[in-house]
Amino acid sequence: QTSFAAMASSLHIMAQLPSRCLARAKHGLSFVAPRPRHWRCLAPQDTAASNFCRPYAVGVDVAPAIGGLGLPEAFARSHSAESSSSQVPAGWSEALQGLIARAAQGPLQQADEVEHLVSQALVSASEASLEELAQLSETLVMLRLRLPLRDMMGSVTAKLQERPGSETLPSVVRIIRSTGQGSLFYLNLFEFCNEHLHSLQAGDFATYVYEAGRHGLRCRHLMEPAVGRGSFLAASLELGDIMKIWQGFLRFSRDCRAFYVSALPRMRMQVRDLSIPQMLLALRTARDLQMSPGFVDLHATMCSELTRRIHELSLDQAANILCHTGFSSKFRLQAQAVVKAIAQQWSAQQDLAPLRVVEVTDALNTFTSWGMKPLPLLDRLDELLVERQVELKYTGNVTLWVQATQSFARVEHFGARWPLVALDLSRDKLFVEKVSFFQQCNLIASLEKLQVFDETSYRNVAELLLSDYTLFRDIMDAAPVLSAFACAGYHHQKLFDTLYTRVLEWLDDEKLDPTRRDMHAAMAQAAWSFAFFGYHRKYDSFAAILDYTYWGNLQVSQPKTLRCLAELADLVLQEAPELVSKSHVADKVAALRRDPRARNLPNLPGEFLADVKPVLQELGWAHVVSAFPADTSVFAADLLVTLPSGEHVALLLADRSRLLQVGLPDEGNCFELAGSLALARRLLASRGLSTAVVVHDEWKRLGDFAGKAAYVQDLVRQASSQNHNAVRQRS
Repeated sequence: QTSFAAMASSLHIMAQLPSRCLARAKHGLSFVAPRPRHWRCLAPQDTAASNFCRPYAVGVDVAPAIGGLGLPEAFARSHSAESSSSQVPAGWSEALQGLIARAAQGPLQQADEVEHLVSQALVSASEASLEELAQLSETLVMLRLRLPLRDMMGSVTAKLQERPGSETLPSVVRIIRSTGQGSLFYLNLFEFCNEHLHSLQAGDFATYVYEAGRHGLRCRHLMEPAVGRGSFLAASLELGDIMKIWQGFLRFSRDCRAFYVSALPRMRMQVRDLSIPQMLLALRTARDLQMSPGFVDLHATMCSELTRRIHELSLDQAANILCHTGFSSKFRLQAQAVVKAIAQQWSAQQDLAPLRVVEVTDALNTFTSWGMKPLPLLDRLDELLVERQVELKYTGNVTLWVQATQSFARVEHFGARWPLVALDLSRDKLFVEKVSFFQQCNLIASLEKLQVFDETSYRNVAELLLSDYTLFRDIMDAAPVLSAFACAGYHHQKLFDTLYTRVLEWLDDEKLDPTRRDMHAAMAQAAWSFAFFGYHRKYDSFAAILDYTYWGNLQVSQPKTLRCLAELADLVLQEAPELVSKSHVADKVAALRRDPRARNLPNLPGEFLADVKPVLQELGWAHVVSAFPADTSVFAADLLVTLPSGEHVALLLADRSRLLQVGLPDEGNCFELAGSLALARRLLASRGLSTAVVVHDEWKRLGDFAGKAAYVQDLVRQASSQNHNAVRQRS
């Protein structure tokens, strides 16, 4: 049974709690009252009382569990571990000095070593000054004791309630630093420093800003007054203090621009004195503030210095650099140089496995944003993503898998394996729904550019986009999506009908400006996509779209846009000439089909062409390379073959870039023709030509000459037969 003395001792301890609770509550802090096991009672000679109030009396003897900031969540204790029989110190000073002496010996092996010292320090903390409490907090950090650090803060709060003067600022800053290292946040400490902001010494001010930055949004309201003080001190601060403040303001760099502008001259003068981690901080800020004068130069300077010290970089530091050096029209050649240097370094490095998935994704994005295509390195990064697809799927950043797909699409890396994983992931509609509307737009455009198609995946994206179609702000948002579906040959009627109506609304509201080159290119892309699915034959309103698409001086259009306009002109004149006559641009549409610039053909696969021609010669078939069936045709036959019977057959050569991978490779689906090749076959057939498609992968598998000859003969026979059947049906 518990003796009366034990109960009296317990009540004496508990009577001390309300004042601490009230003090913390007044400062808006959640107070967790120290449990009795964290305190040694005031009557240690009583066995029952000692057992009741004995600190850390539960658990098992284990090493401290280290958290993300290097401190344990708690110390566990053994039921059977009894307190040592050492004498309890008489007061605060003895407890503090004992802890300091133990901390000097190195990390704790067992918490029993300091159990009695910690208990006595916490019990008598109310006797200490703020300076001594700061010393205790630093000692507890050295000993990696997080719970006692938390429990001593009641005494600190009580001291701050006494409204001490500015002479205590150094001690308060030391406590702020210790609690920050322990991942603990106490707003009253920061508010006290904010009240005496102009009394802080330079070093203490730097620590204060650094620790405020550590806690992010919780200290956001304290940053604005600190920016002015930091800007004033920037010229006189030591480099180390400048970098502390620099890092503290980093999350809010655009709002704290004034400090960075003030510190910029010092930073540029002392570049050679910066460590690599400090240079990475400067590089990130320069990227964020690239619109401000001087920071593009700072970015270039940092890139140049990092290139010089490239062999000193660790793998994660190089990945950090890539995060801040993606292509920007404002960046100098030094940014591209450091990216190339890292690409070369990684290509020679055998093990890239330590990279995290977010670093792999950032690296892919940066390499491809500069148009770099180091295929062996991209394939290694691709392999890492495929191996860690489960991690990438369930990571907190739900856009990483889309960003990786975009990166491969940017350089048209058809051999990458990750896009097929992304195609499989997008079969899950709920998973695709997790990314934003515009990320869904990017996903479908990237999948089409990589020439991969799956009906379920495309339908999922189409339905999600349709549900939020009002988020399409203008034609430049809608055109890439329309083009992706058209080039894949997937007509989601509800989505296309909705966007067709939306485009007409933009025309009525005069929200489209065809004088803008980017908007004009998007308009051509959208009109081509609608015409691909026959909207020029269904709706007379398509004439209005033609008016906007062909308005203005077409000669200043980019080659890609001009080609798109020519294909559209050929399509509508061939299939709906009466609609063109209703528009105001009939002459322009007709003239564009004969424009030599618009009829420039995309480059044919040279090796493939050179391999097919000898087979035709051996068969005795006359043939012409890149032959137009008419002077008004925009599309040409890659090889126009004349059979002994006098019939003409157009052979179209389809390498991987002109074919769609349908589904996953192990599902055994056939390739399908991509949009432009499908349209070419459609329009050549409309002019009476038989067409046959020679697929590169099938051709390579044939091997010997006889097999290739038989393959071509079979294709030509089928094409001729289909053309004869079509002629009979028209008759």
